Amino acid sequence: MFVPDNIKSFYDSLDKNRLLQGDIVRAEKIGIKEETNIRSPDFWMIITKTCDLTLEADFTTRRKIVSCMPLIGLNILKLLYQKDILHILQRMRKKIVLLPVFSFVEKFAKIKVESVDSLLKNQISKFMYLPPDGTVLTEPMVIDFDITTQLDGSDPREVKNILSAKVLQLTSPFRERMAQRFAEHYATIGIDDDSIKSKEYCKQLKTYLNSSK
Repeated sequence: MFVPDNIKSFYDSLDKNRLLQGDIVRAEKIGIKEETNIRSPDFWMIITKTCDLTLEADFTTRRKIVSCMPLIGLNILKLLYQKDILHILQRMRKKIVLLPVFSFVEKFAKIKVESVDSLLKNQISKFMYLPPDGTVLTEPMVIDFDITTQLDGSDPREVKNILSAKVLQLTSPFRERMAQRFAEHYATIGIDDDSIKSKEYCKQLKTYLNSSK
């Protein structure tokens, strides 16, 4: 019932011969489920730029060092992968960056129902709503911009695993909107601007404009 009528505005036909920003992959097929002892998402979304994901003749990605957005703290990475921190640091240089896709119910079970409006209007910085397609995603989901993990784009075997793990891909411009929201979450700077949003300040501006005619 939560599958939107305009489903083609969100999901494109699946192409397993290409890697694209906004591709959704199944965690167990890329080994993420096997590497963690804590509950982790079943699906992850690629956030790396599409141009950096172009496949070369040797089946590696175009840029062996893929530009990355801010990563989750090292203490959490160690918890997720149960690995040595130095080993994690060494692996961070040649990566495809993924975002987790969580069940809507799981993320919002303890939040007021009124928060749904804020989520759909993109007023909650760290989350973006992802509607179900009705086949792969059978319930509403949310993308969490505060958690990322990485896969090696310089290893042909890993790249092939990622391609085989693809289950959905976002369509354009929804794909670009997701990337824009991801960037906005990290680029937004909070300042104390309440004074210029106040009714009194607006009233002064209106008075000024009226007197300038």
